[in-house]
Amino acid sequence: MRPNQSPRSIADQSYNNGKDDLEFQDFVASVSVTKEELAVLTGTREYSSIYEVREHLKAARQATEASQLLRDIRRHIQRIWAHFAATAIVATGSHYRSGSPRKT
Repeated sequence: MRPNQSPRSIADQSYNNGKDDLEFQDFVASVSVTKEELAVLTGTREYSSIYEVREHLKAARQATEASQLLRDIRRHIQRIWAHFAATAIVATGSHYRSGSPRKT
């Protein structure tokens, strides 16, 4: 502690330094990019800011997730339908075999 400073002023400085650190971390996060973001940013002239690239990638991820969900639902429905069809064939086949005479 410096001779001229009170403990209160030192505490205020440490609070401000902590606040400055958080603001600096926010700034660094806002200008830092991932490899994927950098590839999109440098690979096309369509996007001129990191924000635009992040929004584009976010939308692309959401579209991919939605597409994957639809594929999963389609596969599930196909499995259910196949099971239903197999069950119907077995039930129908056994009904016709036992109920109708065979021609030889």
